[in-house]
Amino acid sequence: MQKAHYNKAAEEIIWRKKEDVLGKHLSQVIIPLGLLDILKTGKPQLCHKFSIEYSRGTRIYLTHRTPIFEKGELVGAVGVFQDISEIEFISQELHTVKRLYAELEALVECSFDGILICDASGRIIRGNSAIERFFRKEQGELEGKLLTEVLPDETAATAIIERVINGATAKNCIVNIGKRQLLLTANPVPSNQGIVNKIIINARDLTELNSLRLQLKNTKNLTERYHSEINELRSRLLEQEGILVQSSKMQNIVSLALRVAQVDSTVLVTGESGVGKEIITKIIHKNSKRKDGPFIKINCGAIPESLLESELFGYEAGAFTGASKDGKMGMFELAHQGTLFLDEIGELPLTLQVKLLRAIQDREIHRVGGSMPRQVDVRIIAATNRNLVEMVEKGEFREDLFFRLNVVPIHVPPLRERQEEIIPLAKKFLAKFCNAYSLKKELSPEVMEALLEYQWPGNIRELENVIERLVVTTPGEIITFSDLPRFFFGEQSLSKATVSVRGLIPLKEAVLAVEKLLLEKAMERYGSTYKAAEVLQVDQSTIVRKLHKIRGRVSH
Repeated sequence: MQKAHYNKAAEEIIWRKKEDVLGKHLSQVIIPLGLLDILKTGKPQLCHKFSIEYSRGTRIYLTHRTPIFEKGELVGAVGVFQDISEIEFISQELHTVKRLYAELEALVECSFDGILICDASGRIIRGNSAIERFFRKEQGELEGKLLTEVLPDETAATAIIERVINGATAKNCIVNIGKRQLLLTANPVPSNQGIVNKIIINARDLTELNSLRLQLKNTKNLTERYHSEINELRSRLLEQEGILVQSSKMQNIVSLALRVAQVDSTVLVTGESGVGKEIITKIIHKNSKRKDGPFIKINCGAIPESLLESELFGYEAGAFTGASKDGKMGMFELAHQGTLFLDEIGELPLTLQVKLLRAIQDREIHRVGGSMPRQVDVRIIAATNRNLVEMVEKGEFREDLFFRLNVVPIHVPPLRERQEEIIPLAKKFLAKFCNAYSLKKELSPEVMEALLEYQWPGNIRELENVIERLVVTTPGEIITFSDLPRFFFGEQSLSKATVSVRGLIPLKEAVLAVEKLLLEKAMERYGSTYKAAEVLQVDQSTIVRKLHKIRGRVSH
């Protein structure tokens, strides 16, 4: 079949000139037109869409193909083509716009926040379901109303509109709608010319948030109250056992000790002598699952090295000369299913540290002179006033044993760092010794001030001894400043004093300068030459004479 007719539009579609097409077989010209199918079947094809790839791009066409009959005989076919590329592009764009609109609509409607869209005058164009719920309006009821009519505060509504129209964002506007509290944020939407023609208002319901905040505050207050009551109850229980906890540092330490008590981890308690390390150890034991088991204490520094091994691990019959014929249980066996407190662990000889390490690791011991292992279920708590890290560095303490003991370290601070506890402890010891000796004593304010100023190198143990001394040696019922031991004002106090040397001056001048400072400080604090003489440990006449010299030098 050869082409019989070929118009100008066909030239543009097929991109071939009329003279190049006419007279040629259809298959040589254009296959996608589908006219050969019509010639074969004799059936029309209407509204068929196809595309052709050109170097300039893809074009989309709509075609109607109809057979031509003459006297009942198929004599040809006609194809009508229409370039619908632009229409198809617009259709696709429309489809995309519809999809985006549907997504935007879903986003707006599903938003928990209320959304209002207004024109430049503040008239509402539309609102989502959330904002209608906030304002208790039916669907579409807000549309067409002015913002000043909807918001309860007309002045605030006007201010929002004016601010946004000027291109700024209105933030943190709080309005109350019935029992609801809404946080409004309004943003301008400018046109292509930069003129604000739309206002978008976001309304966030703070009612539930405020309710949750109130609940959280109440819960926090309740938790703090419970925490306070628990601390008070804990303090009372500790006081019943003779343990006084007043400072925040000690409260934290006791809290840690109570937590550690719930597990069997090894604990290393460190701190200066007399700070109360054994008290912490007993707190752990009495609040643990082993509280009904034995609490065995051994002071590693108080027992001779030759006896320490048998004291710790026991011995078999005939293990050494003088040994019991029945043998003897050691501290490990005595502490079975309980707690073994190794006090002054830093004094443990190196020769025994290996055996102790194995006992802790393997949970079994060998008695002196014995070969059979004995299983022991013991919780280990060690304590020391020495620096084990330095001892490890010097080779005086085994590193592996240190790590085995230092699973949970607890450091007890010295009494001078827990001043809140000095007076309560002093009063506790005062009551204890007054009751023990059937005496009645009170501490004067000056004495309590002196107790607070003293450094307490011996910590709680020293404080207890000082109070006992004052109770039994003070003649009157009121313990006064003059009743305090002399070391409160002597070398102990002077050793804490520091002198700043900024340059070299003659020694005589330096001595006079320090002497002047001491005298002035003593007189400033006590206001009496007798008190100053007592503190500085000189005669009162010496104080008077030296003050006279100082004042004489000043007057000249």
